Amino acid sequence: MKTYSCVEAGDREEVFRLLARLIAPYLTELGQTEAELYYDQHTSPLGKRRHLNLARRGALPAHKVGRRVLVRHVDVHAYIVAHRVPAVAYEPDSDPLADWELARKEAP
Repeated sequence: MKTYSCVEAGDREEVFRLLARLIAPYLTELGQTEAELYYDQHTSPLGKRRHLNLARRGALPAHKVGRRVLVRHVDVHAYIVAHRVPAVAYEPDSDPLADWELARKEAP
């Protein structure tokens, strides 16, 4: 039986690996429900106000379904990573009131 292919036998494995890499992100979403793929304003880790404000400004791609404003999990987490604020190390002075200039003044 004669088969026709534009890909050599040794290159087929590479083609299948490339195809699998391109399709993989879409296959992971097939088995998930809507609740697993999207945050609404009540379940968002950003909080209700920030979720709605970012969606309104267009900083997060959102879809409104009834009263729910849906944003994909991937987009919310990408926003969080992109806007991460580094922690500030605080080294207290010997007198914690010195920052407020409330240290006791010595009597003459």
